[in-house]
Amino acid sequence: MTDHNPLMESSAGLYATARRGRITPDEIAFIQKKADQGVRAANIARMIGRSVTDVRAWMSALNPPAQEAPKLSTQKQPRVVLSLWRGLITTYGDIPDGERAETKRELVERICWQYGITVEDVRGPSRVRGIARARQHVMYEMVEAKRWSLPQIGMYLGGRDHATVLHGYRRHAQRLAEARKLAA
Repeated sequence: MTDHNPLMESSAGLYATARRGRITPDEIAFIQKKADQGVRAANIARMIGRSVTDVRAWMSALNPPAQEAPKLSTQKQPRVVLSLWRGLITTYGDIPDGERAETKRELVERICWQYGITVEDVRGPSRVRGIARARQHVMYEMVEAKRWSLPQIGMYLGGRDHATVLHGYRRHAQRLAEARKLAA
């Protein structure tokens, strides 16, 4: 294998090789072939004798998400909702007509792809720094989307409390402010 293989240097590749030694080019080719055939990661892992986590990391490195995040237009129309309890309520910040809103799962998958981890990692109990930061990024994006309440976000991310979601939102906002300050 070459020393400067971009796939090996990707975050998914580094994660997979750090867990259980270097992966061979034959294994990479086998994973790619089986993934193209639609074989599940658990079955591929059983075939080559590696953990499912390694195989999933390589499958994500070999097959990046086909679609980009939906691009929202800058002009947003307010939406008026009829509530039986409060009358008419105008909500701002909604997705413009004709565009589909990003689901929770899609949002989490997009951010997990950026960090090179799995959705199960973000929704799981791990407190490893890289996973916790990705989880806080997910919390920030979900709160900013203004489509889910803090308890709903917490329940989706593994049964966490609303205060945990608020803390994650604030920590990520703080990191963004520090990054902007350094860039200026």
